[in-house]
This record gives sequence, C-alpha cells and structure tokens, in this order.
Amino acid sequence: MSCICCAGSRLVLESTMGRRPEKLQNRMNINSRHLKIILILAAFLLVVRAIYESIRLRWIADDAFISFRYALNMVRGNGLVFNAEEKVEGFTNFLWTILMALGLRINLSAELFSMILSIGCYASLLLFLLAKVYYAKAEFAFSSSGTENPNRDSRENRNSRMGSYLLPLLALILLAGMHHMHVFATSGLETMAFALFVSAGVYFIWLRPEPLDAMGLWSLTVACLLRPDGAIVLAVAWLYASGSLLSRRKKIVSTDQKQADEVPPGMHWMHLGTTALVLILYQAWRLYYYDSFFPNTFYAKSAYDPYPHQGMIYLRLFYQSYWYLPILLALASFLAFRTKVNHRWWIMLLVILLWHGYVIWVGGDFMFGRFLVPILPAMAMTISWPLASALESLNTGERLWISETPIPEKDPSEDAGKSGANRPWPIILTGCLLLLPFLRWDPYSGLKAENQAPEIRGIVEERLYYPRKEMEELAEVARSYSGAIRKNNIRLAFHGGAAFLIYYMDPEYALEASTGLTDRRLARQILSDRGRIGHEKEATLDYMQKREVDIYMWPPNPDGKERTIRFQGFWEDWQIIKNDPEKIQPLLDHPSITMPYSN
Repeated sequence: MSCICCAGSRLVLESTMGRRPEKLQNRMNINSRHLKIILILAAFLLVVRAIYESIRLRWIADDAFISFRYALNMVRGNGLVFNAEEKVEGFTNFLWTILMALGLRINLSAELFSMILSIGCYASLLLFLLAKVYYAKAEFAFSSSGTENPNRDSRENRNSRMGSYLLPLLALILLAGMHHMHVFATSGLETMAFALFVSAGVYFIWLRPEPLDAMGLWSLTVACLLRPDGAIVLAVAWLYASGSLLSRRKKIVSTDQKQADEVPPGMHWMHLGTTALVLILYQAWRLYYYDSFFPNTFYAKSAYDPYPHQGMIYLRLFYQSYWYLPILLALASFLAFRTKVNHRWWIMLLVILLWHGYVIWVGGDFMFGRFLVPILPAMAMTISWPLASALESLNTGERLWISETPIPEKDPSEDAGKSGANRPWPIILTGCLLLLPFLRWDPYSGLKAENQAPEIRGIVEERLYYPRKEMEELAEVARSYSGAIRKNNIRLAFHGGAAFLIYYMDPEYALEASTGLTDRRLARQILSDRGRIGHEKEATLDYMQKREVDIYMWPPNPDGKERTIRFQGFWEDWQIIKNDPEKIQPLLDHPSITMPYSN
C-alpha cells in the first residue's frame, strides 16, 4: 500500500511543482539504454515465472467436462449435444468446444489439449507485451491529439520512446504477477483464450497509434464466439468504429483529393458488415439447431433475473484480495482527468465499467475471479497508459498538466552532455508493481488453515476442489465402470462437481441435476428466491423418474438405505431411482458394484 501511495504522490507532486534541484537530478540520472535493458530482462524473467506458475498450478475445472462431452459427441457423429437423443445447448463456449473436438479428432485428450491451448494463450498475451517493450517506438499517443510532433528535440523523442515501452511493460508486470491469471491459465475452460482476444480487440481498436485496425473487430468477433458476453466489448467497438467512419467521411468530403488520400483508412464499412454477418449467421444456426434464441445456460443460471446483491459481493471479495487494482485505477483516472489524455483512454475505461456492471447484474459466478479475469488485461493497459504518460513527463521535466503559471524557459546548455540520461522513476514504479502481487490478501487462507471448504457466500476457490493427483485417480476408477454403464444403458443424474465422472464413465444419457444445464425444462423453472449462483434449480426425485433416470449420483436419505448402490473407489454411495431388474442386476455383476443394504 505504501509503495503505491509513495509512487503516486511522487508522480503528482513532481508533475505539479516542476523540476527538482539540478544537483539531485544529476545524482539520479541513469543511462536510458541501460535502463531499458534492465527493465526488459526483468520483464523476461517475470514472463518465465508466470508461465512456470501456470504449469505448476495446472488443473481442470469440473465445468470443463461439460464442454468436453459435447466435443466427444461431436467427434462420434452425434452432433454438438450432451446426450445423443436431445439437442440442448448446455455450454456458452462454442468456439472452444469446437477446438476441443478438433483435439479429440487428432487423438489428443481434451484435458491435455485444453491446457496447451490455454497456457499458449496466456504466454501469447505476455510475449506480445514483451515484444512491444523490446521493439518499442514512439507509437502510443498519450496526448489528446494522438499525434507525435516530429520537430521535438532528440531528448523529447527519446523520452517518448521510453513512454512507449513503459506502457506495455507496466501492463505486463501487472498481468504476469496476478495469481489468478496463473490459475485460469489452465482450468480447461475458455477463460484465457477469451481474455486474449478481448485484450487484442482493445489494443487494436483503441491503443494503437493508428487505431480502428480491422484486426480489433475480428478479434472481438472471435471473442464473442468463445463467450457471448464478448458482445459487451464488441458493441462499444462497433459503435466507436461507426462514429469514427462517419466522422472520417465528413473530413474527406470537406478536403481536396490529396488530403483525402492522406486520411489513414484503418477500417472500412465492409469490416463492420462482415463481422456482424458472421455473428448473425452463427445466431441463425443456433436458432435452427437448438430451437432457442438464448443458450440453455442463460435459463439454467437465471441470467434474465438480475442478482446485483450477489454481484456486489463477488466484486468486493475479488477486490479485497487484489486491493491494489482499484487504487491504481483511481490513480490512473486522476492522472488522465488532469492531463490532455487521448479520448480513447476514456472509452477503454467505459468498457471496464460496463463489464463490471454486467458482472453485478448477473450476480458474478460461483468461481472466485473467473468472470473478472477476461477484463484484467484491458484494465492493466488502461492503468498503464496514464502512468507511462506521467513518467514520460517527469523525464522530460515537463509539467503533467496545463497550469496558469508558466514554466520558465530553460537554457539548452543545461542539458549539454546529458544525452541518454533518464531519471530512475521507471525502476522505482516497476519495483513497486513487482512487489504488489506478494501483498495480495487471500480471503480463503483462514478456511484453508482450518481445513474447511474454501467457500464464502457461495463463491469458491474452485481449483482447491480438484487436486490433480486425486482427479487422475478418480478418472481411472470412473473409466473402469464405463463398459458396464454403457452396456446396460444406465441413465445417470449428477450434480455439479461430478461432471468429470460423467465424462469418464460415458453413459448414453446424463441429467445435470443442479441447474438443468443439459435439460430444457429443468433450466426454465422460475425461482421465487435466489441462492448460490449457478446451483439453484435442483431436480426432484419425481422429475428424475419422469426422465427415466436409473441412478442418482447422490447418497439417499436415511429412510431409503435399501436403494443404496455402491461403486467402489468413489467418495460416497449413490441411490437407485428406477429399479429396473433388466438393468440393475447385470450391473451388479461388476465386482466393484454392490447394493450393501439390500435384502
């Protein structure tokens, strides 16, 4: 906390009061080339550590096995379905599921392939920022005009280049140090791939020196195919691009042909039309294939019913842990407000605020941090922009904002012999940002110390529920039952947390009984009261009987012990819902399946 306050107050005071005494300045001068080398080496080591942490913490969330089963059925020729007999869209990561199917098609396990892709996306994000640091040019427009002055002296041009490599550097430091960026660099879910394409869209639309690159719209279109909530960012980008194109057209009409030719095209209406067409065609296919405008998850998780109270709890818990992010964003906003910051920065801030509004509306998620990880790269870039601009101003000795008190002219001879000199504030701020991840507060630490479930108000540290070694052992046990389950056409009902068993046991039919993800009727129940997000629409035993479920993967009540069935190797007994002798008796021929309380 003290690091941020110190660095922030220094930025403000230095920029407001002007230059320091020359004696102190000389003492703090650092060769700019050496400074950049030091910072690049530090950034490279940070990237290596981040990738190592992502591999060390690798895991697969239970929800990922829902998508894996859809991909498996697709490879088998059953279509993009969870159960071969019905078309229900129980996933929201279409493109990710298609990629998993491609991996299965070339005989790669979905678990391994998802980890390779996800860690690759995280590494690509960090390496892209590192490349921007290494090959930095005076490309980021800090001023409101968004242009660089070619007539600035060499010292100012050098510092402008410094500002350009500091922006990606500061963003990289923030992202490479966050624990939950490492956690969700795997998980088997689309989270990191989605984050990569959202951040690419933000960069190409608003952060480049020549913004409105068509690559930005296409990146955000891919993001929408990975997760539908990418439409939040795409909608802002589409409106911004449309307004900019209209404005550009007016400029072209009002200028002669020579000046019109000099207007950078950046993007055409064709790009807006084609990206919109891709999403319209995708939506039309969904409507035709699943006969529903919204995915089944929209109803299963009651996304139509606002849950702001739970959403605020979700945000509060996350930002209590990453307490330094709101402080840095507030500092960046203050600096941006007081400077002639380019208007594109404010649009990036708007995107971040809209995303947080969406998270509040839907009530967040039951996984800690998962709904906020995709916006963190954009937030890191938004924070870094004004900070890099402020550091650039400090190194040029300029005031950070316009003041009525003029800055005295400085004799050019005073800078003689100081070519390549810079003040050490980049190293100081970099050091502060490097320390911040180690000061993160873990809200689940007390629960873990007492060996309690890592759950706070229905929000869990999901990775801790799925330790890698135990998951691998349970997967082997589940595979050993797959033949008996499929041979006897056993229909199963399961709760969240057991989707991985369904994937490995591979029944012909399975009912997700916590929210109705795979069942249209169950998902569309109307709730009178809200509960734990994503676990609010449990199937009754009567409903399971209507769905001809044979075994419910949940222990029976004490008065129903005679219906208990035990699969050796699992953590609890299950119960028989439909006692069909033609199915259950052959199933009991398996040496590890018994009914311990039957007569």
